[in-house]
Amino acid sequence: MAVKSWRADVRKDENVSPFLYHVLKRNKRLSSRDKIEEIVEKGRVKQSPFLICRYQKNELTHDRYAVVISTKVQKSAVKRNVLRRQIFNCLRTLENVPESPHFDIVLFVRRPLLKESFESLKRQITTSLENL
Repeated sequence: MAVKSWRADVRKDENVSPFLYHVLKRNKRLSSRDKIEEIVEKGRVKQSPFLICRYQKNELTHDRYAVVISTKVQKSAVKRNVLRRQIFNCLRTLENVPESPHFDIVLFVRRPLLKESFESLKRQITTSLENL
Protein backbone atom coordinates (compact mmCIF):
# COMPACT_ATOMS: atom_id res chain seq x y z
CA MET A 1 0.00 0.00 0.00
CA ALA A 2 1.46 3.33 -1.09
CA VAL A 3 1.64 6.06 1.51
CA LYS A 4 0.40 9.44 0.32
CA SER A 5 1.94 12.65 1.47
CA TRP A 6 -0.37 14.55 3.80
CA ARG A 7 0.34 17.70 1.77
CA ALA A 8 -1.19 16.17 -1.36
CA ASP A 9 -4.39 15.48 0.56
CA VAL A 10 -4.47 18.92 2.16
CA ARG A 11 -4.02 20.77 -1.14
CA LYS A 12 -7.21 19.23 -2.48
CA ASP A 13 -9.16 20.38 0.55
CA GLU A 14 -10.87 23.71 -0.13
CA ASN A 15 -11.25 24.56 3.55
CA VAL A 16 -7.50 24.91 4.13
CA SER A 17 -6.30 28.43 4.76
CA PRO A 18 -4.36 29.86 1.80
CA PHE A 19 -1.35 30.95 3.86
CA LEU A 20 0.00 27.40 4.03
CA TYR A 21 1.32 27.33 0.49
CA HIS A 22 1.74 30.90 -0.69
CA VAL A 23 4.67 32.76 0.75
CA LEU A 24 6.21 36.05 -0.22
CA LYS A 25 8.90 35.80 -2.90
CA ARG A 26 12.45 35.98 -1.65
CA ASN A 27 13.23 39.22 -3.50
CA LYS A 28 10.33 40.91 -1.66
CA ARG A 29 11.53 39.87 1.80
CA LEU A 30 14.05 41.66 4.00
CA SER A 31 16.29 39.08 5.57
CA SER A 32 19.43 41.01 6.43
CA ARG A 33 19.55 41.77 10.13
CA ASP A 34 21.74 44.81 9.43
CA LYS A 35 19.22 46.26 6.98
CA ILE A 36 16.33 45.70 9.41
CA GLU A 37 18.29 47.40 12.22
CA GLU A 38 19.07 50.33 9.90
CA ILE A 39 15.36 50.76 9.09
CA VAL A 40 14.48 50.60 12.79
CA GLU A 41 17.07 53.25 13.65
CA LYS A 42 16.79 55.63 10.68
CA GLY A 43 13.40 54.89 9.12
CA ARG A 44 10.08 56.64 9.56
CA VAL A 45 7.31 55.25 11.79
CA LYS A 46 3.57 54.76 11.34
CA GLN A 47 1.61 53.23 14.24
CA SER A 48 -1.79 51.64 14.68
CA PRO A 49 -3.31 49.70 17.58
CA PHE A 50 -2.35 46.44 15.82
CA LEU A 51 0.95 47.15 14.03
CA ILE A 52 3.99 49.37 14.14
CA CYS A 53 5.26 50.04 10.63
CA ARG A 54 8.81 51.28 10.18
CA TYR A 55 9.84 52.10 6.63
CA GLN A 56 12.57 53.59 4.49
CA LYS A 57 12.63 54.39 0.79
CA ASN A 58 14.55 52.00 -1.48
CA GLU A 59 15.81 52.29 -5.06
CA LEU A 60 14.21 49.04 -6.27
CA THR A 61 11.10 48.51 -8.40
CA HIS A 62 9.23 46.77 -5.59
CA ASP A 63 8.66 46.93 -1.85
CA ARG A 64 10.47 44.60 0.56
CA TYR A 65 9.01 43.42 3.86
CA ALA A 66 10.05 41.96 7.19
CA VAL A 67 7.72 40.88 10.00
CA VAL A 68 8.83 40.92 13.64
CA ILE A 69 6.75 39.14 16.28
CA SER A 70 8.22 39.31 19.77
CA THR A 71 8.00 36.51 22.28
CA LYS A 72 6.22 39.05 24.50
CA VAL A 73 3.40 39.06 21.95
CA GLN A 74 3.20 35.27 21.49
CA LYS A 75 5.22 32.75 23.47
CA SER A 76 4.79 29.81 21.09
CA ALA A 77 7.21 29.82 18.15
CA VAL A 78 4.78 27.74 16.10
CA LYS A 79 2.01 30.32 16.55
CA ARG A 80 4.41 33.19 15.80
CA ASN A 81 5.45 31.49 12.55
CA VAL A 82 1.84 30.83 11.53
CA LEU A 83 0.98 34.49 12.10
CA ARG A 84 4.10 35.56 10.20
CA ARG A 85 3.06 33.39 7.24
CA GLN A 86 -0.44 34.84 7.34
CA ILE A 87 0.96 38.37 7.26
CA PHE A 88 3.31 37.50 4.40
CA ASN A 89 0.35 36.09 2.48
CA CYS A 90 -1.57 39.35 2.99
CA LEU A 91 1.45 41.31 1.78
CA ARG A 92 1.75 39.07 -1.27
CA THR A 93 -1.75 39.96 -2.38
CA LEU A 94 -1.16 43.73 -2.19
CA GLU A 95 -0.97 45.53 -5.50
CA ASN A 96 2.42 46.94 -6.45
CA VAL A 97 2.11 50.25 -8.30
CA PRO A 98 5.17 50.71 -10.57
CA GLU A 99 5.15 54.55 -10.57
CA SER A 100 4.92 55.02 -6.81
CA PRO A 101 8.00 55.13 -4.59
CA HIS A 102 9.02 51.81 -3.09
CA PHE A 103 9.99 51.09 0.49
CA ASP A 104 11.72 48.63 2.76
CA ILE A 105 9.09 47.96 5.43
CA VAL A 106 9.42 46.29 8.83
CA LEU A 107 6.13 45.37 10.53
CA PHE A 108 6.10 44.89 14.31
CA VAL A 109 3.05 42.99 15.52
CA ARG A 110 1.19 44.11 18.63
CA ARG A 111 -0.78 41.77 20.88
CA PRO A 112 -4.35 42.81 19.81
CA LEU A 113 -3.63 41.48 16.30
CA LEU A 114 -3.60 37.91 17.65
CA LYS A 115 -7.37 37.96 18.20
CA GLU A 116 -8.21 39.14 14.68
CA SER A 117 -9.54 36.95 11.87
CA PHE A 118 -7.67 36.51 8.57
CA GLU A 119 -9.91 39.03 6.74
CA SER A 120 -9.52 41.55 9.55
CA LEU A 121 -5.77 40.96 9.46
CA LYS A 122 -5.75 41.86 5.75
CA ARG A 123 -7.70 45.06 6.43
CA GLN A 124 -5.36 46.10 9.26
CA ILE A 125 -2.28 45.57 7.09
CA THR A 126 -3.65 47.46 4.09
CA THR A 127 -4.74 50.40 6.25
CA SER A 128 -1.34 50.47 7.97
CA LEU A 129 0.50 50.54 4.65
CA GLU A 130 -1.69 53.16 2.98
CA ASN A 131 -0.11 56.53 2.32
CA LEU A 132 3.45 55.69 3.28
